[in-house]
Amino acid sequence: MKGNRHRRNGERGSLLLVVVFIATSIAGLAALISGRVVSEMKQQEVLEQETRAFNGAYAQINLAMNVVNTSAYNEKNQNLALRNAIDGGNGGTVDAAALIERKGSSVGATKTELTGDEIVYTYDADGKPTKKGAYKPGGIDSGYKTAIDSATTTETRSRESSIKTEINKEWMDDENDPLYGLVEGTNVRVYRGREYLKRLQRLKGETVSDADPFGDSDSYFVLEAAGRSGDTIRLVAALVRENEPFSSFVFFQNRAMLGVSGSPRGLVHTNKNLGFYFPNGNYLDTVSAVEGFEYLAGASTTNTNLRDANPAATRIDLQEVDFDDLKGKADLYEGTPGLDAYIKMYSNGSVYIYQHTAPRIDRVEKTKTYQKYMGKKKVPYTVKQWKKVGREWQDVEETYVKSYKTVYYYVWEDVKVGTKTVTKYKNKKVQTGTKAVQKSKTEKVKVGTKTVTKYKNKTVQTGTKTVTKSKQEPVYKTRTVTKYKSVKVWKPYDTGGAGGGTSVGGGATGALGEWVWENQPYQAEETYIDHYKTITWTEQEPVYKTIKEPYTVNEPIYENKTTTWTEYVPVYKTVKEPYTVNVPVYENKYVKKSKKEPVYGTRTVRKKVDVYDWVEKTKYKKEKVYKTITEKWIEEVYFKPEWMPREKLKLGKDKSGTIYIDGRVTHVSGRLQGRLTIVGNEKVRIDGNVLYVDDKGQTAMANGSNMNKPYARNSKYEGHSVLGIIAREDIVFGHNMPSVAEINGTLMSVNGRVGVDGFWADEDGELHKDSTANRKKYLTEDEYYREKAYDKNGWARTRIYTKESMRRIGGVISNDRIMETFIKQTSDGYATVDAGFKRGNMQFDINLLFNPPPNFVEVPRPVVTAFVPIVLVRNDD
Repeated sequence: MKGNRHRRNGERGSLLLVVVFIATSIAGLAALISGRVVSEMKQQEVLEQETRAFNGAYAQINLAMNVVNTSAYNEKNQNLALRNAIDGGNGGTVDAAALIERKGSSVGATKTELTGDEIVYTYDADGKPTKKGAYKPGGIDSGYKTAIDSATTTETRSRESSIKTEINKEWMDDENDPLYGLVEGTNVRVYRGREYLKRLQRLKGETVSDADPFGDSDSYFVLEAAGRSGDTIRLVAALVRENEPFSSFVFFQNRAMLGVSGSPRGLVHTNKNLGFYFPNGNYLDTVSAVEGFEYLAGASTTNTNLRDANPAATRIDLQEVDFDDLKGKADLYEGTPGLDAYIKMYSNGSVYIYQHTAPRIDRVEKTKTYQKYMGKKKVPYTVKQWKKVGREWQDVEETYVKSYKTVYYYVWEDVKVGTKTVTKYKNKKVQTGTKAVQKSKTEKVKVGTKTVTKYKNKTVQTGTKTVTKSKQEPVYKTRTVTKYKSVKVWKPYDTGGAGGGTSVGGGATGALGEWVWENQPYQAEETYIDHYKTITWTEQEPVYKTIKEPYTVNEPIYENKTTTWTEYVPVYKTVKEPYTVNVPVYENKYVKKSKKEPVYGTRTVRKKVDVYDWVEKTKYKKEKVYKTITEKWIEEVYFKPEWMPREKLKLGKDKSGTIYIDGRVTHVSGRLQGRLTIVGNEKVRIDGNVLYVDDKGQTAMANGSNMNKPYARNSKYEGHSVLGIIAREDIVFGHNMPSVAEINGTLMSVNGRVGVDGFWADEDGELHKDSTANRKKYLTEDEYYREKAYDKNGWARTRIYTKESMRRIGGVISNDRIMETFIKQTSDGYATVDAGFKRGNMQFDINLLFNPPPNFVEVPRPVVTAFVPIVLVRNDD
């Protein structure tokens, strides 16, 4: 990034006044200055002089920062005012040949080049140096913040107790401390961050050590000013970062209007106009726009709280990012050129990368030529044919049969020479006699009837009796009760809430919400049973008895009768009966045969014959008429992705790395443990939750999957995970995102947009819904067919969707319009979510201010990360 663009006064919110140094070694700075004493004077006099001294020092720091803020940058994004100061260009005691003291001459050395003569430290959970060993970054924020808090507590106690030692000129002008320069035109000293640590160590009488052997703090400086009042001298140090990482923004919009709502924390900036959506927005940190503010969808100046706002801010250019440089910094993984990648992260620190070819649609031009029938036409043609023209006498040679002659020839053939008699047999059935067979049958025969007496039950009344009866009858009353009925009501969304917020697009102006069915109470009169009363009466009931009543029926009488008889049946047998037949007898002989054949001759005879001649004649025929047609068309041939073997990478607690993918990143999701930057040379699609976790599986944020509970820091989380995604083109939240989604990370689209899937940007960066017409309008032909090829894959389809909630920590930097929620006007004057997430909650990740993702892009402008009042005490005091 190049340029000389700086924040105007008032563009930094209160959140950024408590940030800390990035390099692990600089974490020791606050620890070394935490001991404070003051001389033994009367408390009131000390407080007055200290106040004036501190105010004077702060004034000098502010003057120096004005010089730094208006200073130009060189091509390496180095601030000239800061660099000139530490190079001795503005006076001071800087010796250019001894700018950096490193034991073992390890200036510019990499971690692997160090020989062991260097002093290298590890750090505990509070960011304090522990023992000599391997260098590891991370854990800076909590340690340094703890040190600052501790220093503040120590200062307060010292003012209430006796004062021991006052800073004197000897301490201010340490002859063993030549390594400082001056901000041009001021008396404010400029140190490199790591050199300032050495200064404090010397002044406290401690052993001087190199706290940053790898130069990770090269872009950090300390501006020190001395304020005097009477005999009191007070130092104020400002920790200044030469450049500000883009991860400092929760929303950054380059070339389109930015719409925001709710209560997002962190910097918000757009180079166009900034729109505040919906009532009760609460913006506690800096919001700035180059072309002014707008209030939309119910928001107004009276119901929107802006603590630090600048509607006429200086433009911050999102210029072309050097992706070749980012590729060169891919220390963790560099993808194969031309291949896409599917990336999945796991809580154990593993990162799986599945590279694959891009799906594609080849457009092949096809040609077909054919004859098209156009009708028939009458076509003349000439033919020659023989035509009889008369008769004439002619001598004609003719063939005739003069005689016949006999011709003999021999052949082999079967000749019948006689017959012979042959005996044959056939089956014949003949009766040989009869036999007697006895047969019988039994049958039931009716022989008469008999009379039978039967009985049936009969109920007869014998008299009556008196019976007493009673029953319970209800006694009714009326009362007013509450009942419920299902009613369709308009339910506004909760667009506010602490830390809540989202980026918004669309043209609706009404209150945001949706129609839902709801049970509503209403009052009604009802009748109820108050109690029951007993009613008694007597009745005459008949008395019955059952008797047996006889009756007679006639039933038939049957007997079984058997009849026997004899039958005679024939007896047969089968015999062979002979018979004779005469059959011919043949013999194969050579037989002489003869036949008559004609003998031909020729003769001349005179005959009258027909005479013919060739004659031309015109005829007509109907011919079909055709036209030659040539058609051309484009035939689409789809090719599925081809998958490469899986690559497994290993991160883990505090480990950093950068991944570079030359093609499109078709999927990012998972649980990240470690510090990671993913660079995509094309589009990046996030298709699932992305969460920070520590080595115990604790997530950085609580209630990410429950939109009805507060989205807040998880106190059990002990990790330092951070994710940056940089894409040359769009970063989209795909349709496979959960309905209640969460993303942890900073997302940067250099030439495209960040937001929900299913939209295309026009030349002004404004968004339009995905459709065939809009694709052809806003995409080139190649882009159109490329997106069509990705659409044929279910896991990479462009689709408009609506989901419930998006919760996110981190920032969004986008060239075109950022949009997580798209709203439209309803016919009844309300506004409803037409695409994206109905609710949003954005939390700024303060860790990104001093621990940005590896190799993340920076804004070339200085930023004060902390002011520290310095009161020193020697170890031997």
